[in-house]
Amino acid sequence: MISTGEDGTGSVRPPKKVQIGRIDAFIAYVPDAYNAFRGLGIAPLPHDVAHPVAVHLDSLVCRNVQPEFIEQFNKLLKELRDSGRLKSILGNDYIAGDG
Repeated sequence: MISTGEDGTGSVRPPKKVQIGRIDAFIAYVPDAYNAFRGLGIAPLPHDVAHPVAVHLDSLVCRNVQPEFIEQFNKLLKELRDSGRLKSILGNDYIAGDG
């Protein structure tokens, strides 16, 4: 059985269910999964970091803004990413990506 881990409670149940053999796998947003592992005091369960089930780059919806705003925002975000500051700001929720 595969569980999406979507129960609306921020539960750590899917990793526990894998540990006790109730399910074989679960799908979760990576920062949430890592937070669940930390909360349970266990190492992340085996998974293929290089081949995720799905990849969704974070995005921001902006209405009624000039293209220059988006360009400047992206430039500054890249600077934060390249300098390591974004990782510092996001802490455990930072996931390195190609974006």
